[in-house]
Amino acid sequence: MILGYSRNRYIEFVTDMTTKTLLRCHNNAFRYLGGYPDEILYDNMKQVVIKRLLKQKDSTLNNVFEDFAGYYGFKPVLCRPYRGQTKGKVERIVSFVRSNFMTGITYSSLANLNEKAIKWCDKVNAKVHGTTGKIPMKLLDEENLNQITKEFLVNLPKVRKVGRRLLLEITSRQI
Repeated sequence: MILGYSRNRYIEFVTDMTTKTLLRCHNNAFRYLGGYPDEILYDNMKQVVIKRLLKQKDSTLNNVFEDFAGYYGFKPVLCRPYRGQTKGKVERIVSFVRSNFMTGITYSSLANLNEKAIKWCDKVNAKVHGTTGKIPMKLLDEENLNQITKEFLVNLPKVRKVGRRLLLEITSRQI
């Protein structure tokens, strides 16, 4: 995640990309950055959008992700399909992480890798940004992020269909 104005960065490594993982990463990023913006730009990934149409208002968002965005009150903005220009900051940070963080790094576990990633974010966010010529960490207050009052619970309940016979058995035991 990279903030549009200040260019503060947050990276996290994961072993899967489920909706639950995406939401957990968002919570971690919001905590690291000290809040969240009014709008967040997204690529057309299935964890965010189920059916992408030309106009965003006609698209169908993932229900769980839509609940998450509504909980915090930010607006998810979808990139226009086949227009790489709309997400340049994020695309650029991927190659920046590969060439500046991943080169020659050794780690013992995923947790260890993420610890190193946070230290790296702290370091790069304290240096002058190549495009803006300013220090991202010093611009963070001007970003006007929304404060986190409560976190969205990511552990999603699992719904299972129960047969009539089992339901009757459970009900009779409770009486």
